[in-house]
Amino acid sequence: MDGGAPQLRPFRFNTRQRVKKVGTIAFTNGDGTPLTLPSIGLLSRLWVVLELDATFSSTGVYGNYGAWAAIKRLKLQLNNAAQDLVDVSGFGLFLLNNLQRKVNKFDETAGLDSALYAAPTSTGNINIALEVPVNQSNGMNFEAGMINLQAPEVQVTLNLTFAAANSDIASNISALSGTAHVYYEYYEVPDPSAVMIPPVILHKVVEQQSSFSSTGEVIYTVPRAGKISRLIQILNVNGVRSDAYDSVKLKLQQSDTVYDREKRLVKFQHRENYGVAAQTGVIVTDMSQAYGICEETDARDFFDSERTTTMESIVTVTSGTTLGSNNNTLTTIREFVQLPSN
Repeated sequence: MDGGAPQLRPFRFNTRQRVKKVGTIAFTNGDGTPLTLPSIGLLSRLWVVLELDATFSSTGVYGNYGAWAAIKRLKLQLNNAAQDLVDVSGFGLFLLNNLQRKVNKFDETAGLDSALYAAPTSTGNINIALEVPVNQSNGMNFEAGMINLQAPEVQVTLNLTFAAANSDIASNISALSGTAHVYYEYYEVPDPSAVMIPPVILHKVVEQQSSFSSTGEVIYTVPRAGKISRLIQILNVNGVRSDAYDSVKLKLQQSDTVYDREKRLVKFQHRENYGVAAQTGVIVTDMSQAYGICEETDARDFFDSERTTTMESIVTVTSGTTLGSNNNTLTTIREFVQLPSN
């Protein structure tokens, strides 16, 4: 008598975590050699540790995005750039790391480790370290967003674009050389006839920038792609990160205001949620804390942007703020999950 199909065992207790070095990418101004990941395991995240030897002709001053500007863009791409899983600046990825449950704020004075963060103003080593997320989190939702590198139709490539000029990082750098060291974490792929394989879900982080020329409401219209879990916004006024805003709203269908927060509450929630102060000009709208812990959620508060006609994040720039010419920007880092397209 047929007893039916065998019950599959849970993935979490029937796999093995592994961490290995993928390779290195030499620092080249405005460029960077692509690095293809091995076709082994279920990819969960990567780490990039950039170590630079910097020669300063005189005392240097770091720019708006500090040492993180050494990485102009980081892209983690599927199948010859058919899809971007991650497409962010170095500073944008640093901000995202700060919101993780471990609070990876490597540039803090307390407990500073110069191997992971160093920003000298005279000749020495510039070091930065970044985690590149692939799955949704490393807690309750660690299975969501994994990429099966062993699937024959899948190829994942890391592309780094370094700062076009040394002056984009800091003034008075006369020479700069170094290497990005890349590591990855993956889980062994168990027998699919006996163990449940994680569902095919894409976890994406994408950064976009828009300009504005007047104070008042600056509107970012969220693209219709996936379920939004978090927005990180960076306000630049006259080319410099600025807290010259009064409030931020999240509005649906141009009439339904879901979140309406003044700056003082934005800053309070940042400290409450992540245990650190918000960086100047940084505004976070986080829908991924359903259990009161960073990134731990059952998606209760996610917004399905594909079912919403219009979703807008509206930052109100303070009246009377002195604006620059063509250098006032609102950068938005959008984190979301999405089913893969055919």
